[in-house]
Amino acid sequence: MLALTLTVGLTGPLGWARAGDLIPVTTPVAEAAVTHSLSVMGVPERQSLSFADIERLPLVRYTLEADPAGMNGTYTGVRLVDLLRDLGLGDASRVMLRASDNYTVMLIPAEEEGLEEVLFATRFEGEPIAADGRGPFRLIWAHNAEDVGEGTASSAKWIWNIVSIRKAR
Repeated sequence: MLALTLTVGLTGPLGWARAGDLIPVTTPVAEAAVTHSLSVMGVPERQSLSFADIERLPLVRYTLEADPAGMNGTYTGVRLVDLLRDLGLGDASRVMLRASDNYTVMLIPAEEEGLEEVLFATRFEGEPIAADGRGPFRLIWAHNAEDVGEGTASSAKWIWNIVSIRKAR
């Protein structure tokens, strides 16, 4: 007997998942022997967060077909808002993320459109994102992915190679 599996995705007019289509991961992801960690500043109780610590939060996935960094495919990670809440930054007035090349993104959570649909990605195609492959962590702004792909919205907040997060003044 032949068994077929059909995967159906909801997509927009150009093939992108629709805004807000962060999909909960219901099957466990493979344990990863990864030494990546996220430096945490401005939170007295925490100085770093391991890859495993991050992936203990509820995981979601998002398929990106127009990545400004050129890495189209399926990303897995946690909602940024869940990570911020876990770190005690859920009500922070400002949060700064820094990449390994010192590129920074300042977020004002109360004013960010679509913040509930921002993916803090830890994996690409099921594997941890390599540090030399836009990892170890990156942000995917699912709510405006289609607009970024079409060139009608900025990708300035699509930060990759994230190494630290901190409460900003």
